[in-house]
Amino acid sequence: MTTQFMSKFLDVRRVVGIASFAAAVVASWALAGVALAAPTVVSAPSISGAPVQEGKAVTFVQGTWNDATAVTVSDGNWQLCNPTCADTGQSTATPYTIPAGAAGGTIKVVETASATDGTNSSTASTTTVLPAAPTPAAGVPSVLGAAVQNGSLSVVHGGWNGSPTTYTDTWYRCAATCVSTAIVGSTYVLGLADVGSTIEVVETATNLGGTSTATETSSQTAAVVGIPVNTVPPVITGTPQQGQVLTVTPGTWSNAPTIGDVWEDCTAPTLCSAIPGATGLSYTVGAGDVGHTIAVQETASNLAAPSGVRAPLSTTGTASATSATLLVVFSQNSPNTNEAVTLVATVSSSSGNANPHGSLSFFNGSNAISGCANKGVSGGQTVTIVCQASFGAGEAQVSAAYLADPTSLVAGSTSTTTSVDVSKGSTSMSLAVTPKVAPGGHATFIATLGVPFSSAGPILPNGSIQFLDGGQPISGCGNQALSNLTATCTVSYPSAGLHSITAHYDGDSDFTGSTSPASGVQIVAGAPKKPTVRGALGSTVRCFWSTRT
Repeated sequence: MTTQFMSKFLDVRRVVGIASFAAAVVASWALAGVALAAPTVVSAPSISGAPVQEGKAVTFVQGTWNDATAVTVSDGNWQLCNPTCADTGQSTATPYTIPAGAAGGTIKVVETASATDGTNSSTASTTTVLPAAPTPAAGVPSVLGAAVQNGSLSVVHGGWNGSPTTYTDTWYRCAATCVSTAIVGSTYVLGLADVGSTIEVVETATNLGGTSTATETSSQTAAVVGIPVNTVPPVITGTPQQGQVLTVTPGTWSNAPTIGDVWEDCTAPTLCSAIPGATGLSYTVGAGDVGHTIAVQETASNLAAPSGVRAPLSTTGTASATSATLLVVFSQNSPNTNEAVTLVATVSSSSGNANPHGSLSFFNGSNAISGCANKGVSGGQTVTIVCQASFGAGEAQVSAAYLADPTSLVAGSTSTTTSVDVSKGSTSMSLAVTPKVAPGGHATFIATLGVPFSSAGPILPNGSIQFLDGGQPISGCGNQALSNLTATCTVSYPSAGLHSITAHYDGDSDFTGSTSPASGVQIVAGAPKKPTVRGALGSTVRCFWSTRT
């Protein structure tokens, strides 16, 4: 501070006194030509309120200022900037509701602070104004497409305020009530679950301001039409001979279709062609059909299947039918395992001028019987085929099936099924033992399983043999596996004594069990240690046979 300035300062102080000290200081500084500072902002003014969105209100919060002298603060009106700013004419003393059309701009307020030493200003501004979330306008969504199974529906969006950027369309299935299908999108493929129901779309819309709280719902479609489903095939009745009339009973279909029947001529099971002009429920067999098969192909059409869905072929032979009968001959009320059974099948034609020609097979269940399959059938109006077979224990389901050659004028046929109860075959057990052995020596037991002649055949007993001493199992000889119907076991006895040995077979699924007679083994001093096996020798009868037709 200069000497001149201080001199003036002291003069003023003397004049005005202590009470006017502050004002005198300022005046003295002014007289001295010193530049004074304008008010400074301590906390800037601000605009509160979230979200900053059309239709929402914002509030102005005044800033605070710092200066040595009194400060006067004035706030301008609310300004709407997009991109230039325009005074709205509304005071900041009240909250400002952001109007429609302000999206993309900002809201602004300029605050000015004035003091004796100058003025300053600070601006408060919002973030970019968001549009209001969409709201429904005129026009609900509409659904395009045919309401048919496997068809595709699409949605035309409804009317919305707020320029939506995306839409969410949820598809509903409606009967008594509407239930969400959980499918969301602009398209929907109709499935079996939709058949008989109507379909509607519930839509919401989204923009930068958010998702609509209200929804728009389309009108419902017509009830969805399902593809026809054949539940009962068509059936042909009548005699398949030249000059005879065949009739078809239409099948049963779901979903109310229109049904049409076309008669077809088949030269093989999969080689069929439509007979020109042969439509409707009846057909008269002509000379050109002899040796062929007549079939009906039925078609069901509706909105879901305009070209039709075909039912399986219903077929019938055009020449005389055959009948296959089966006679099963065996020696007793119930045959045993491996016992020969005579099978007799007869194939007969109902026409005097058309003889069966092809092959015949005997079956046990669905399996052809070995040696009794593909027997030739030819030679007359009635052909008899004979074959011998045997079965394992249980219930055999025996049938005979005649397969016609493609050139045959008679159709194939199958006999009824005959149940044959087969009993288990019996067994017998023989045992050979070492009759005498010294203590510490080894006694050998050889058990042989036998079957009677009538039960000899391709099925052999299986399992194991148990050797017993005095009726008690011998350690190490409890389960000796059969090999060629024979089982062997060797035992060492430490001391003298007499042992009663038997062999036992429990049987299996095809054969009964048996036990051998007892055989004695004597342990005596001085007897040879090397075993000599003595006893009854068992025999196994196995029969190899062939079949004759």
